[in-house]
Amino acid sequence: MSRYLSIDSEQGQLYVASLNTKGGQVVVEQAIVLADFGSLADASAGKRLKDALAEAGIAPAPVLMAVGRERVILKDVKYPAGVSPADEPALVRFQMSKELADGGDAVVIDYFSLPTLDPDGQRRALAFAIRKDVLGPIKTLCAAAGLKLASITPRPFGVAAALMRAIKDGAVTPPESQVAPLAILVRGDKWGELVILRGGQVAFARSLTGMALNSEQAMLGEIRRNLAVFAGTSTTNAVQALYVAEGDVPGGWSGRLRAALTIPVQSFDAIAGVATTLPPEVHGSFTGPVGLAALRARSLELPINFLSPREPKPVSDPGKRLLALIGVAAALLLVGGLAIGLFIVNQRSSTLTALRNQKSGLDDDIKKLDDSVKRVKAVKDWEAKGISWLDELYDLTARFPDLTKAEVVQLIAKPIEQAKNSKNKHTAEMELTMYAGSGKVVDDLSVDMSHDSRYYLVFPKQSKGSAGTFASSRKSEQYLFRAQIEPREPNKYTLKLQTPPPAESKGKRTAAEQPRENGMAGGVGTFGGAQ
Repeated sequence: MSRYLSIDSEQGQLYVASLNTKGGQVVVEQAIVLADFGSLADASAGKRLKDALAEAGIAPAPVLMAVGRERVILKDVKYPAGVSPADEPALVRFQMSKELADGGDAVVIDYFSLPTLDPDGQRRALAFAIRKDVLGPIKTLCAAAGLKLASITPRPFGVAAALMRAIKDGAVTPPESQVAPLAILVRGDKWGELVILRGGQVAFARSLTGMALNSEQAMLGEIRRNLAVFAGTSTTNAVQALYVAEGDVPGGWSGRLRAALTIPVQSFDAIAGVATTLPPEVHGSFTGPVGLAALRARSLELPINFLSPREPKPVSDPGKRLLALIGVAAALLLVGGLAIGLFIVNQRSSTLTALRNQKSGLDDDIKKLDDSVKRVKAVKDWEAKGISWLDELYDLTARFPDLTKAEVVQLIAKPIEQAKNSKNKHTAEMELTMYAGSGKVVDDLSVDMSHDSRYYLVFPKQSKGSAGTFASSRKSEQYLFRAQIEPREPNKYTLKLQTPPPAESKGKRTAAEQPRENGMAGGVGTFGGAQ
């Protein structure tokens, strides 16, 4: 029997489960949540974890650490089927490194091979990379808490194993086909992941967006889109069932999804039956940690372990003794060749000196060009972050709801200050102050822009109260609408503005003559700070 502490960290909270494994089975002894734990990189994080374990009466044990999908880079890698097992790790690492912006030196790479060949005869592997600056705080945390770190594995593998455990224990109804794609939804307070399995293996994983976490409608839309993306054009890839990891919560997500989707939806609780005072709403957050323990119970070698990734294996050589004899002979030849080599070196010393002088001169020329190169790069970086505001205003006009129900009284466009090496691709923010009859008009605009999620990050609307005495009776409420924008080329703006025909009846004013009733026509206020 082996005992482990399985830990997951997300949005400043730490989820810790104490477990025993024996004969492939997992028994959860205790589960605690360290709320407002903060960053793992904090110097006092290890001591806080050690004190919390002691207060809960949990003894130290080897740690199985789960990391969220958003902290991991996943790539589907192909390589020739004839590659030897000894050379396979190096080849996969090389293929993965070519896809990384930072190169292979800043990350740790691990992978596992898929069992079947592609139609083109090549092998496929799922390769995972994680930045070393993410692994460092985890190692420091465990060391400061006096805990031995046994593994660091992406959370989706734990989620998948937790579902397989629930199916094996009869907690949920298994699918009709053992190879049918299955989806699993795990949702915490401020985070969520959708994992899809094919044949029991992780084939797809996505983190839920902030919009989906704050809106049931956006959540349903995002789940439908991810299921459609996975299915592609082949019906054999369609997901057959969805399992929701959650406790026994009245009106939980499983019930809402069951009513909205056409596939079967079931729920399961990874820590069901554990004596705990934790509310059912947080039970789903322990799905990854419990699943990692289930994987460890079946095999000491996890599918992915960034702590000990797969390395090239030396090939055993039966002719090792022969090689040793050849080495002795080569050494004798080396002694004889050394004398000849010394003579050649003396003859070429003058050539080497000339080449060194030439290299020194070239180095001086390169240093003189450094400033010019830096200026050119700075200009290119600045241009890459620019937003085509005329196109953005055109698209906003095309998207705008019924103009008799809403109007824009102020528009502010401003750049976003980004930290160095930030991965956020949104470089500007659009802020609208709107008068409307109800918040639904603003929600319709939010949903429309959210469909183009590649370029927009839309925030929930903010109600600002009454629009005041100057507003129309049909637009009596004031709202604040915000969205962050990612740069794109002008040819990527494809919306077409549908303009209504002009009024035919005499006495009616045109759109230009109705300054406040036409929304965007008379409502654009401040446009400043844009690049």
